[in-house]
Amino acid sequence: GSHGAAHHVQMRHFNKLPDVRDFLKTERGCEIVGIEIVDGAKSITNHPFSGPTAFIFGNEGSGLSQYQKDICDSFMYIPQYGPGTASLNVTVAASITFHNFAVWAGYQERRREGEKFVVAPVTGRRARGVVAQMKPDELRLQRQQMSSEREANSEWLQASDFDLFGGSDDTDIKNMEESRLQDSYEYISNCVENNVTNLLDV
Repeated sequence: GSHGAAHHVQMRHFNKLPDVRDFLKTERGCEIVGIEIVDGAKSITNHPFSGPTAFIFGNEGSGLSQYQKDICDSFMYIPQYGPGTASLNVTVAASITFHNFAVWAGYQERRREGEKFVVAPVTGRRARGVVAQMKPDELRLQRQQMSSEREANSEWLQASDFDLFGGSDDTDIKNMEESRLQDSYEYISNCVENNVTNLLDV
């Protein structure tokens, strides 16, 4: 967050998107809403909220991936009125979304002093500049494990010259290689998606 805003947000790390959904639905009772321009999406300016909500934001160019869409309960979009852009930067989209949600939820406005709002003191455990619920050693171990898996997948992809879709008569080997490659793609996709997923639970 700009100017230290991230210090006031609790972060939780997940390796896979289905784990995110399980946590939000089971432990937090959230509706998961994807911010995306899709058929059936509701305008966020109409405040179509119903309770505790987790929002997922995608890439500015390509939007939400199919993996991200699959864990959403519903979708909302941000109307645009000018002719200059096809979509919004993710930080802009998140700001508009959170502001609309805060207005709907009736959050109390922050106290002002002069021409500024009063910033709350930072609480919680800091890890790499953010407030995290994981201990530094746990976070470090998790990142090492993810890095090892990523390197193993990368080495396998580089070493493999197997023709997955027509170079072998051995069906069992072909199926095994296709499954391994799909697992690699899913792992890489989930790593990328976890870095662009923003969650708000209340």
